[in-house]
Amino acid sequence: MASSVLESSVEKIYGFKLMRLIVDGGTEVLRNIFLSIHPGNLHAVLSTHCPTLYPLFKTKKIITQPQWDKLYPPHPSFPNIQEFDITLLVILLRNICSLSPPSTGWNVMPGSTENSREANIVRIRLFRNNFFGHVPGTDVSRLDFEAHWVDVSSALRGLGLKQSQIDRLKAEECGEEEVNRVRKEWNESDKEIVIKLNRMEKKMESKFDAGFEKVSKKIDESLIQVKSSTKGILSECLHEHDFKNEIQSFYENYTECTREWVFNQVSKWLNDKLSNNRAFIISGQAGMGKSTIAAVTCKRFPEHFGACHFFQYNNSRYNNPKFLLQSLAGQLCHVIPEYKQNLTNNLSGNKAQLLDDLNIEGLFLMLFEEPFSNIPNPGKHFLIVIDALDECRQEEKQKLVDLITKHFQKFPRFIRFLITTRQETDIARKVQELNPLFLGPDDERNLKDLQFFFEDKLRKISKDVPREELVKKFVEKSEGLMLYASFLCKLAENGSIISNTENLPGGIEEVYDMYFNRLENELRKLGIDERQFLKFLSIIAVSKRPLPLALLQRLLSSGTDLSIAARTLRKLINCLSSLLVIKDECVSFFHKSVKDWLVKPNHDFTIIETDGHRNLADICVFQMQTMKQDEVSLTFDLAIVYALHYEIQHILEAEIKDMHCLTKLTNNVTDLEIVYASVCSDIYTTLSNLSRLESYDMHNSLICEEMQTTIRKLISIIRKFTYFLKDLPQSFLQLVVNENDDVLSSKASALLMTRYRGLAYFESEDEMENTEKAMVGRVLTGHEVLEIDISPSEDFLVCGYERGVELFSLPDFQSLWKIDDFVVERNVDFVLEFYLGNLSRCIIFHPLENVIFPGQLTPVLTFEGKFKSGQIVCEEIPNKFTSCCFSHDKTKMVTNYGIHLTVWNLLENKKIVSLSCLPHLFSVLFSANDRFIGTTNFNVVCVYDTENSYSMVSRSRVTRFQVLGSTFRSDSWIVYSVTYREGEVVTEIVHYDLTIKHISPPVHATWPRNARAAAEFQAVIVSDDSAWFEKLIGSYCNFFILSNESVLRNGTISSLPGI
Repeated sequence: MASSVLESSVEKIYGFKLMRLIVDGGTEVLRNIFLSIHPGNLHAVLSTHCPTLYPLFKTKKIITQPQWDKLYPPHPSFPNIQEFDITLLVILLRNICSLSPPSTGWNVMPGSTENSREANIVRIRLFRNNFFGHVPGTDVSRLDFEAHWVDVSSALRGLGLKQSQIDRLKAEECGEEEVNRVRKEWNESDKEIVIKLNRMEKKMESKFDAGFEKVSKKIDESLIQVKSSTKGILSECLHEHDFKNEIQSFYENYTECTREWVFNQVSKWLNDKLSNNRAFIISGQAGMGKSTIAAVTCKRFPEHFGACHFFQYNNSRYNNPKFLLQSLAGQLCHVIPEYKQNLTNNLSGNKAQLLDDLNIEGLFLMLFEEPFSNIPNPGKHFLIVIDALDECRQEEKQKLVDLITKHFQKFPRFIRFLITTRQETDIARKVQELNPLFLGPDDERNLKDLQFFFEDKLRKISKDVPREELVKKFVEKSEGLMLYASFLCKLAENGSIISNTENLPGGIEEVYDMYFNRLENELRKLGIDERQFLKFLSIIAVSKRPLPLALLQRLLSSGTDLSIAARTLRKLINCLSSLLVIKDECVSFFHKSVKDWLVKPNHDFTIIETDGHRNLADICVFQMQTMKQDEVSLTFDLAIVYALHYEIQHILEAEIKDMHCLTKLTNNVTDLEIVYASVCSDIYTTLSNLSRLESYDMHNSLICEEMQTTIRKLISIIRKFTYFLKDLPQSFLQLVVNENDDVLSSKASALLMTRYRGLAYFESEDEMENTEKAMVGRVLTGHEVLEIDISPSEDFLVCGYERGVELFSLPDFQSLWKIDDFVVERNVDFVLEFYLGNLSRCIIFHPLENVIFPGQLTPVLTFEGKFKSGQIVCEEIPNKFTSCCFSHDKTKMVTNYGIHLTVWNLLENKKIVSLSCLPHLFSVLFSANDRFIGTTNFNVVCVYDTENSYSMVSRSRVTRFQVLGSTFRSDSWIVYSVTYREGEVVTEIVHYDLTIKHISPPVHATWPRNARAAAEFQAVIVSDDSAWFEKLIGSYCNFFILSNESVLRNGTISSLPGI
């Protein structure tokens, strides 16, 4: 019998009484606090705060499944606060009741002097967790019982429990039924603690296992990880957008607890591993809220989310199916490491350069079918969300639909798709076999969602208004459309529609008709004429992306002051505020249905799309001409960027028949300065636009032959150097000069000598006389110059001799000081020195401080020629170095002496890592993206990865001497190789994985010594003819390109050493 058990142990009775005080007293006070903060309908309160609580359940796992079922029980049940225990009540109080934590936080027992409500809530929770552990072993001595009773009672009184209730709990006997009830509730609370402890334990075990495995396989994995690390390759090859802002924007319009029937079906489908449906298609007419469903799905299922794409009728970039495929690939790389590894391998070499030339099916094969071919099932489904398929670019839409229906099944079974689309006939027919979910406007579930939506939005209207009747009428009038429903709620805000519900507009088109007719009177009062207004609407309707406000202002300013145009623009925007979205100084219609209505015939506000394109093309031309008159800049405002990206498209879609007008417009877009600006803005858009123009030319005799030739030549140059121009678009004009085209090269040369004098510029000169005239200065040192370096400010030049070091001022070459008896230890190889010249790199300027490293870390040389102690001191590493290089961001330095290769942090003046290397290194050089460090000695090339613990990731033994001559692109080097016997110098491009690309004809050993020189040297390497470069710079020499349009080189001139 239970009574005999209790009688046999007084300590157990004390324990149960304390448990009862916390369970009954604590639960009651916490429940009362919650109800005092949220006195309304519990179901409505929890529905409102579902976005806050859901992540605690799904992501953070703070709320358990049983607790979630109590908060949101399945229909038709409602939550009952009497079923909420202490743990759940504390979670609610902390997260949805706007309480501030006590000074010690929510997880530490407050001090005795802190008696706030929040402090006592923490005490109740921690009394239970810290003092009593769990049910087995509830024995409490009389002294402990009295002490704990006082503490718990004090906290409960502070939270509103009466002393009489506390005394009653202390005096009452505990029968078997009461003991079992308390034990059960205590056990439930214990389960939460045990679950969390188990979760923490598993997490720690998994981390330990992962760490152990990582250590045991460190050497093998280092080679694999670097090749899978594709930040450089993937970011260079793929266009990617994560649509976070778009998702958030749609999510903010979502009304909680609507569309649950859709999400339940999605959840069931996602978790059904046996389902043969690879795609979940949601189809419905415009205004059903499909995009909101897509956005909420991305948020609702974070554990399954893989990638997303939101087509947008007014964003031609997002509506390009090639952009879709590349963006999905980039996003999937963040969640599926094996896919990222395979895709990187697939894009290595020259394949990446072909992406933009592939058709949709070819792109799918390269980005998905091949990389996914051998990836094991991860044990869960990844979801790809594609919204508004119907808004894909018209000429590519059918190809993309065919790709989805025919080829998406080639994805592995763990990849699934949720796709939303309008009911366009062609799309509907082809996706029918995928069992689409049709959002019918008359669906009873849809009408219930609308009812809930109206009830939520109309809560604040006057109590005198019959709300239920109004909601019913609104649901009837909405025709099942969420878009129309939101409009009705906006109209209801001013109150007029509520008093006259019989005259509600019938459908979304009638809403627009009523809206614009009312607007006509307002515009007349504001002095805005109808023709101007229709132009305004037309260019927003045909814009390829949200339209910069500056372009609208230009439209309204013809013949008037810009300030007047700005005021007119503000008036128009205020009038149209319900239809427009203004974000980041750009404007667009809030929904595609607005444009659809405007282009329909037979109403007073019908717009002609070709007129809109012509008006926008004229505005873009004006922007381009303004850009050419302004100061040169490589950063462009929104209006210029829009004009650069879309002027050609508007010209073509304007369907201009007049030859004079068309020639004038095409002359503008093919102007070399405008093409250069376009390349700097986005090379791929430039290439796409010129290709459109070329295709148009082939079927149109209005454009002259000369213009067609110019277009083809521009396309040829950009295609030829696409991969190079992506990194260095500023070199476009130089590349045009190099092409030696009779027309374009001379124009590019003229621009470089006039408007763009700030860009480094090389042009071949046959006459020695011209070269002499171009020379700013020369210094003959009298000693062989073994190495040179220029200060970061380009004010000083340091020369290292066999014995001595000398500092010169620039640009006048005045000797400031010379130390004759200073000797630097260098690596000397007579074979390399004979064929390649001097390779030393050990007397060098500090990139961040006004000191010189003279082949040692300390002491250093000041600009006054005095030695002083250096900031870097490390006794375990040799102070000397025979080779040195800096990262391009100037934060790291690598030094080499003997078998020591050391990486230093220049911001903190301390060692990062010291590595063992082969002796007698000829060269050490960071890659252009600062990720890799390359080294060479007699016959071995090594590459180290800075993002993989500086482990050696590539090593190759070669049959000839190799020296790193310059960086090339992000993760490659230009390398000079000398064969042993023949003494032949070979120039190659070596990738970080030591794949090699030969350069023909070879460029002789010329050494770019700064980033500017390396960039221009790349332009020479990829050009067809480097003879002019060698004639200008010379071979077997070092050279710098300075910011004042000068080149500094050193070498031997007429048998005399000099610079």
